[in-house]
Amino acid sequence: MVVERLIPEPNEGADVKYTDLNTFVGPGSFERDAEEWRALLQAGGFRMERVTLVGAFGGFVVIEGAPA
Repeated sequence: MVVERLIPEPNEGADVKYTDLNTFVGPGSFERDAEEWRALLQAGGFRMERVTLVGAFGGFVVIEGAPA
């Protein structure tokens, strides 16, 4: 399980974009969308089972993976 902010489709949600920009400028990383998380899990030998929104504000989700 991963609890993370997810960039919503179709590329909406200004608050997540601001966080993405701050994360990029600070530590040099970025927020991911669902397909980027799917690819990352796949590269680690997992498959994405489910993505569940945990709050209407902020774009936080629980991403559930299982061994592929």
